[in-house]
This record gives sequence, C-alpha cells and structure tokens, in this order.
Amino acid sequence: MNKTVTYISLACIAIALLLASCKKEEEETIPKGIVYVSNQIHPINEFNFQVVNDQTEKTVTLTGDTLYKFTVRITMPATENLTVKLDARPEMVEEYNKANDTKYSFLPDGFLQMEKSEVVIPKGNTESNDSIIVKLNQEAKWGDLTGGNVLIPMKIVSVNGKAENISTKMSMVVSFGELVIILDNVTYSEEAIPGEAFNDNLTLTSDYSVNRLKYLTDKNETGSSWYPGSNPASYLHIEMENEETIKGIKVNTVTGTYQLKSLRIQTWDEEYSRFIIQGIYTADAPTPTQYIKFKEPVKTKAIKLDQFNQTLGNKQPDLTEINLIK
Repeated sequence: MNKTVTYISLACIAIALLLASCKKEEEETIPKGIVYVSNQIHPINEFNFQVVNDQTEKTVTLTGDTLYKFTVRITMPATENLTVKLDARPEMVEEYNKANDTKYSFLPDGFLQMEKSEVVIPKGNTESNDSIIVKLNQEAKWGDLTGGNVLIPMKIVSVNGKAENISTKMSMVVSFGELVIILDNVTYSEEAIPGEAFNDNLTLTSDYSVNRLKYLTDKNETGSSWYPGSNPASYLHIEMENEETIKGIKVNTVTGTYQLKSLRIQTWDEEYSRFIIQGIYTADAPTPTQYIKFKEPVKTKAIKLDQFNQTLGNKQPDLTEINLIK
C-alpha cells in the first residue's frame, strides 16, 4: 500500500468558539468562575500527528504534535487553590462515530502517556503555574497499528475532586491522528493477467482533460487518448457499480516520449471509508500494453491513480484505454 493521508474534523466539539464570549457567558452563570483550557494556538485546543508505516522501506515514522502541553485557566481569580485533573476519554470516540457515521479509533494501551494530568490554579490566580503534559509514546509499536485514523479526546474531569465549575465548551483538547500505510502490493507483469478484463459501466472522473475521459473506455486501444495534468496530484478516479475483487489493471498507452512509465495506485477501503495506497507501479519495459498486477488481489469498489510519469520523466503520459481485471 502507499501513503494515505486522512484529516479528522471533530465538528461536534465547539473548540472554535471565541474564548471571550465563552468566558463572558459562563462568568455570568457561575459566581465562582469556570475552569477551561485554551492553548492560545489556532485552531484552539487542537493537535495533529501522523504515523507513516512504509512497508516498502521497512520504516515507521511518527511526526507532528507528539507532545501536548498547556495550562488550565479560570474565568475569574480562584477563591481557593484549585486542583484540576484532565484525562483521556476513549468512550467519546465511539460516541462521535455513532453520531457522525465515522470510523475513528482510540490508541491502544501504552501509546498515550499522561505524564502530568493534574495542575493547581493558586488562590487569586486565573491560570495554573504548571502545565498539563501528555505525550505520545515514541517507543510504542506504531508499526502494529492497522485500520483507520485516530482520535484522542482529552477532557477536564474534575476540579478539587468534583465534576463542577467545568466549562461545557472549552474543557476539551483533541488530537487528530493520521495513519498512513505504504504497502508493496503492486508489480509490473510481462504477461497478461489471467481473469476477466472489463471497462463497461465504469464511472471515470478526473481533475484534468475531463472531456477526454470517454476515450479510456471506447474499446479503441490505439485511438485518442486521455492524459493527466502536470501536477503530481492530478488523478484518475475509477468507480465500479459493485465491489469486485480486482487482480490488476490493463493500461494501453502510446509509444515514444508520452508513454506511461509509472503511477501510484490507491483502492477504496469500505471498512474504514478511505483510500489505501497499494503501491507505486513502474513499467520494467517500454510497451504500449502494460499490465499492473496486485500481488494480492484487492476487494474494492473504486481505484484512484495519480503521480503519473512518462518514459522521460514528465508528468503527462497519454493513456488510450483502461481495463480492470477480475
């Protein structure tokens, strides 16, 4: 597989509300003041990290926000010393998934370290002297993670041991984790791939040369062509009527300079509602008929091709026909 990058939006948590309006509203309703979190960085109380599991290079990298450090505040000077506790709330991931038909997951045990989960707001102050400190465990087996992206909700759970005087709008910090798995499931095949080649009832979409997409399924392997844009992100999206187990792809291309040399392949994963990149295809020999083989057949309803290259390294190869093989 190849890299799949997905960004998570926790719309049900109002972390983008203006801090001033939040403070004003809650000051008026709670005489002792309201305890809240604001990391003073936009987007407020939001972090992001990425795990890249490159199975072709045998490497796993963890990047982005791996340390969450922030003070706790109160809307007016504290009338006494306040011990504030923050904790991770994995049950909120399931609640969000049910409410929004998403498939995020929480981290397994040992991946999240609550290094300092309690701080004190001294009497007369409006902010804790110390910071809450939460870390992602760099030594955890990040390469063992499979599946979808990660959501880590963290929330103020108590003030002096009670669930009172806690902001309803600014008591939560969230971290959005993107899991990128790069598989090595694509190869060049010198021979035709056994199976049934088909391109009827395919829905083709692209960001470029849209009026030429019809040529890819017109049954004319040496006729007019479609080509992507010069941006590596330029894509061809192929959607089937039903989910199929695909063994590979037959691509007809031109001869010479504009012949296809390489591309990246992603397939739709219904279980986690995202594209998974299966690998980078590179033609081992210059030929107008190329067979892209999945080492392990893939059950999918849609395929996305991008990062196209010509024989001489330019980004716009000409493709004259495309068939999926099942």
